[in-house]
Amino acid sequence: MTPGGDPPKPGGFEAELRRQEERSERAADTAEDAAEPGAPGSAEASAPLRLPPRRFVREDEGRGRAEDVPAKVLRQLRRGQPEPDGELDLHGLDARAAEEQVASYLLDAHHAGKRCVRVVHGRGRHSGRAVLRSALPDWLSQRELAGIVQAFARSPVERDGGGSTLVLLRRPARLR
Repeated sequence: MTPGGDPPKPGGFEAELRRQEERSERAADTAEDAAEPGAPGSAEASAPLRLPPRRFVREDEGRGRAEDVPAKVLRQLRRGQPEPDGELDLHGLDARAAEEQVASYLLDAHHAGKRCVRVVHGRGRHSGRAVLRSALPDWLSQRELAGIVQAFARSPVERDGGGSTLVLLRRPARLR
């Protein structure tokens, strides 16, 4: 039994993510259906249809989740679950080049159906300050990436020494 007295739902972490995504998709479909033809945000008003940016809950400097993602998902991500499907290494890049690489890589990973990726930014030891480490949460929670990112958290220190961030991605619409 769960603390609320309900029986636990079958399927574990991945099943919980799928259920959460289905709820979010149903809510988005309902909002699209309610829009009047030709009204801002309707399919006829602009092509391609872009969903409004999602709002993020930032728990601290290195962790955050979309508002519609349960806190439980972020806790599991902080523990390193699920295992990353890919990795992007930003060592040696300046902030502008790194931001472009992050956007390109995450969009490609999302379209390829990857669920979790590791972004290696380093700890800032050689530059004197952690420029990429501190900028990454802003990049992930704003603009186009906010639509595909569910949550992000620094990787467990015991895995990589604290120099990377795990990013949990939404499933592409065709895979839902």
